[in-house]
Amino acid sequence: MPHRRKAIVFGVVAVAVLAAALIVAWFHNMRPLTEQEVLAANRVDFVEEMPIPDGGSYVFHFRLPHKRSMAIQVVHRRAEMGGNPDFQEIRLDRLGGMNPYIDLRPGSPLEAKVLSLLQSAGIYTNAAASHPEFTSPKPERLRWLTERIVDSKTIWGPTNELSR
Repeated sequence: MPHRRKAIVFGVVAVAVLAAALIVAWFHNMRPLTEQEVLAANRVDFVEEMPIPDGGSYVFHFRLPHKRSMAIQVVHRRAEMGGNPDFQEIRLDRLGGMNPYIDLRPGSPLEAKVLSLLQSAGIYTNAAASHPEFTSPKPERLRWLTERIVDSKTIWGPTNELSR
C-alpha cells in the first residue's frame, strides 16, 4: 500500500511539473514580437494569409525559427476607413492581432531584413489553413506582399490589378 501512495504522489507531481512547463512555454510563445527576433532570424516559412474586415487589409502569417510566429499586416489605404492614402503601412506582430505591433519603416534595417527573409521564404504546404477564413500560402501572394513593402506609394485596391 505505501508503494501505491508513492506512485500516486509521483504521478501527481509529474503531471503538475509537465503542466507548469506547458504553461511557461505557452506564455513564452505569446510574448510580443521584437525587432531583434526578426533581425536574428535566418529564415521564415509562409504559412497562411487572411483578409481583415477593416476596409481591405491583409495579414500574412509566417513561422520563424524555433516555431515562433510572425504576422505581417498590409494595411488598407482607404482614408474614409482610417487607412493612410499617402503611403503603404506595414505592421509586424506575433499572431496578427496587431497589439502591440512594430511599424515597418521604409529604408530601415528591419525592412531590409524582412525583404531578405521574404525573398527566400519557404512555402508551408503541409497543412490546411487553421481557420476557414485563412487561405493557404501561394508564391504569387508572397510576391504581392514583397511588392507592397518595396513600393509604398502605389495605390492598390479592388479597382486595379494590384488587388487580391
